Amino acid sequence: MPHSRRTRQNWPLAGRLARSRVSLIRLGASLAGVLLLATLWSTPITGRDLSFPLQAGQSYPGAAQRLAAAGWRRVPAPAAAEGCLPDDRRCRDHPEAWGCSSTGQGFCRFLWVNAAGHYLAVITAGGDASSGDPGLVQQWFLTDPP
Repeated sequence: MPHSRRTRQNWPLAGRLARSRVSLIRLGASLAGVLLLATLWSTPITGRDLSFPLQAGQSYPGAAQRLAAAGWRRVPAPAAAEGCLPDDRRCRDHPEAWGCSSTGQGFCRFLWVNAAGHYLAVITAGGDASSGDPGLVQQWFLTDPP
C-alpha cells in the first residue's frame, strides 16, 4: 500500500488516470483524434482523391478541352513567365503554360485550378516551340498555388 501511494505522489497524472477508467478512455480517444487529425493534415491530396479526365499519351489540346468541360479553369502564367522563351508558340498559344523546355523532349508545364481551389499541373512532352504543338500528356499532379 505505501508503495502505491508513493507512486501516485510521484506520478500524479498516472494516479488520477488509474482511478478512473472513463479518464483513460477519454485520453485514448483524444490521442486517437489528435493522431488522426495530424495524419489528415500532413497527407496531401493526391490524384487518386480527385477525378481527372486525362490519359497519358493524349494530345494536350484534347486534354485541355476535357479539363475545361470538367470545370477546371486555366491559370494564366505571368506576362513574363521565366520558363518560356519569347518566341515559343506553345506559351503564346496556351496562356496556362508556365514553362516549356526548348531542348530535349520539349517538356511543358500547364497549370489549372478547379472550383475547390485545387491546382493541377499537367506535364507534356514531345512538343515543338516553332509550330506551337504542346505535345502529349505525360503526367499530372496536384500542386501548390503559384
